[in-house]
Amino acid sequence: MAPSPVKAQGHALWLIADDRASGKYSKIIQRLAEKTHTPIFDPHITLLSGLSGPEQDLKRKLTVLVAKQRRFAVSFVGINYEDSYFRALFLRAPLDDSIRALHRRAAHIFDVQSTDYMPHLSLLYGNLPLSAKQALSALAKGAPVHVTIQRIDLYKSEGNVEEWRKIAEAYLT
Repeated sequence: MAPSPVKAQGHALWLIADDRASGKYSKIIQRLAEKTHTPIFDPHITLLSGLSGPEQDLKRKLTVLVAKQRRFAVSFVGINYEDSYFRALFLRAPLDDSIRALHRRAAHIFDVQSTDYMPHLSLLYGNLPLSAKQALSALAKGAPVHVTIQRIDLYKSEGNVEEWRKIAEAYLT
């Protein structure tokens, strides 16, 4: 597999589902990546991206963010695809009160402008034709629809997808 042609910058906060669901998503992501020769990545819902600053400061802010944050449920509303490398194939989550409030709080704590936010869990990264995405969406059937968000991870998402790495994790109560 060639390195991903799209490079990201900065750090990101990822919402991580319960272990059972994450395991199933990982298998789907791996199967899709192997079939399309695209990168494998950890399943997540990006809460906030483009974060900058010393990692110790980002870790401290993560601790503040998760303080008193309870686990919450997310129910995906379908398999979608876009003409976007990082949204080649994904499960869309509604922007309900729980996710909206957490996203706003994170933006405030990390001092970033909150832009248009569409919570989703990517299953495939890549530049693929629409017909391929439509065909591949069948491989995502059986993905868990209802999950519990159990933690927030801080990732260094610099460079190619293959270079991304987890810096910290914080469990919700």
